Amino acid sequence: MLGRGSKWNNKELRYSLRSIERYGINVGKVYLVGYDPGFLSDEVTFIPCEDRYMDKYNGKHKNIIAAICHAVENSDISEEFLYSSDDHIYVKKTDFDSYPYFCRGELPVRPAQFDSKWNEYRFSLLETRELLTKHGLTCYHFSQHGNTHMSRSAIRNAMPLIKESFGGDYGCEPTCIILNSLYSYKPFPITARKDLKLGRKRTVDFLLERTRDREVFSICDNPDESIWQYIEKLFPNKSKYEAR
Repeated sequence: MLGRGSKWNNKELRYSLRSIERYGINVGKVYLVGYDPGFLSDEVTFIPCEDRYMDKYNGKHKNIIAAICHAVENSDISEEFLYSSDDHIYVKKTDFDSYPYFCRGELPVRPAQFDSKWNEYRFSLLETRELLTKHGLTCYHFSQHGNTHMSRSAIRNAMPLIKESFGGDYGCEPTCIILNSLYSYKPFPITARKDLKLGRKRTVDFLLERTRDREVFSICDNPDESIWQYIEKLFPNKSKYEAR
């Protein structure tokens, strides 16, 4: 899934694709939904999808869910597939067929007073919980920086919720809406794990230590130069997914 682009000229996508080629096991067809970064090879099926919601913050999750739905309805993507963002970097061999459903506990509840951590993303999680609770669904926090199992039938089953989520202020977190809806009629095993997003003012040694027991991490919004040094060292060569 790729938005309008990044301040790094989409190089996080380049390294994500390189990491998938190097460490991914049982990787089938690769689809990119959204905007064309201009360097994809024929190994990637590109599905164009324009952003519909233009607000910088409040439109992000709405656009992601809309893009997922667009791919399901307008491509030959398989019934079962893995959803991933453009900045997920794999650092260990990973079997995509048996990738677990990771969960960070439950979605947050509105506190009595908001602190500085209550940014647009957290308000989106709160909006997600309120919508799921309204419909009597579980409120598991499936928002992880790594692959997420999805399916055409799960998304179609969640369509009433998805359509309702477009009316919110912040938009609901996509994996939480879709997977909690799926869990309501087809429960699946859940693996508890904290999320990992790296990049701010860290040394390469620190990054290596933090990813020692992880197969994947994500890049934070304002990464320190050390994160790029680490990633460039890991993946110096062009992948089959890059034409140039």
